[in-house]
Amino acid sequence: MASAYPALKSPDSNIRLLRIHPSHPLRGIETSLECASFLERPQYRALSYTWGDSKRTKPITVNGKKMLITENLWKALFHIRDRQQAQTLWVDAICIDQSNDEEKSVQVPLMSFIYSRAKEVLVWLG
Repeated sequence: MASAYPALKSPDSNIRLLRIHPSHPLRGIETSLECASFLERPQYRALSYTWGDSKRTKPITVNGKKMLITENLWKALFHIRDRQQAQTLWVDAICIDQSNDEEKSVQVPLMSFIYSRAKEVLVWLG
């Protein structure tokens, strides 16, 4: 089965960005992941939130594949999603491949840089 994660060309200078596709609130959350280089100054908002209970999950679609995320993150994405316009975010739990320890070892130390380069940081308190 193919991964929902596009490969990062250079994990120390590239990130994945989550695009939340516009849709009606009664539809599921459909998204895609796209790679971006900091050299290109990508425009995105970063989401800061608490992961919540890892056993309480809800599905979203990422690049056509089902992905389970925490219920708290799902609620944040549900409220950020727009009916008319795509939203581009950086969300650690989705944009960093959590099953890839090598990638995490490079991307997690970049998080403060990633947040500092965002055009806006959204905070979800639940």
